[in-house]
Amino acid sequence: MVALERESAIGNTSPVFGCGSATLCYHAPGECALAVRRNGVRPGASPETPGRGTARFCGVREERNGWVPMLLHVVEKVIGGLMVLDLRGRITLGPETEIIRNKVKNVIETGHKRVILDLGGVSYIDSAGLSTLITCYISARKAGGEVKLLNLTKFVRDLLQITRLSTVFETYDNLEAAQRSFDR
Repeated sequence: MVALERESAIGNTSPVFGCGSATLCYHAPGECALAVRRNGVRPGASPETPGRGTARFCGVREERNGWVPMLLHVVEKVIGGLMVLDLRGRITLGPETEIIRNKVKNVIETGHKRVILDLGGVSYIDSAGLSTLITCYISARKAGGEVKLLNLTKFVRDLLQITRLSTVFETYDNLEAAQRSFDR
């Protein structure tokens, strides 16, 4: 099975200006506090205009500078014609929910109607996060697509059962079972 993997979030990664944590950190060039320490790039700076610009979302920001840490990371994978969005961190009110909504919307608009959200790396979801999952599900259905959940942690599984959302979402413990479910 061939998997195409692309990291994704608002902004992009850069080996020169980024923190270099390719699997976990997503940011626009020069916005990462770790990049500042490694490369001498000031927060909010871009390669074109050093020292200028505004910080957006980054997973390695320093709170002491007044930056709010982004607690969610997304890795986009195409596996066997399915789009798998590997989510890691917390899905809470704020930029995290916006990232998920935008990502699923963009994926569906580009023609990937079969989407799997891998929640194996999600440690916490609040009510806004649940609302975002429902919004993604509804958006996909309206566009003729499907969203299914993969690798739920005990916390997320319990939360879906308590809220009865486990009756709405199809959930799977392994990727192969999720892939087969689309063929039915």
